[in-house]
Amino acid sequence: MWYLCVLLLGAAVGLVGTIMHRQWMPWILIVALLTVTVAGVLVRAWLGSGGLIPYGIGWLVVVQAFAAQGPGGDIIMPAQSISYVWMIGGMVMIGVAAFAPRKWFRD
Repeated sequence: MWYLCVLLLGAAVGLVGTIMHRQWMPWILIVALLTVTVAGVLVRAWLGSGGLIPYGIGWLVVVQAFAAQGPGGDIIMPAQSISYVWMIGGMVMIGVAAFAPRKWFRD
């Protein structure tokens, strides 16, 4: 049950970040990447390292789905550097949450 919630959290963070990352460059991109990191740290504190797998899958599926061409020929993430920074930077930020020091998560 909790892993489904984490998957949906990753999808929600990916959806909002993908739609908003090109607005008010570069500030929203920075906020979106920080959101990916903070949510990842929250998931790790909540469920441990195993919780980052569904979070990352949810985020990655949504981001890659919006990177593809839609049925009407529209594309939300054009092949521009800011879109690549969002895609690669988000994956790096999930990795940062995964490799954060273990002592941050002790009681």
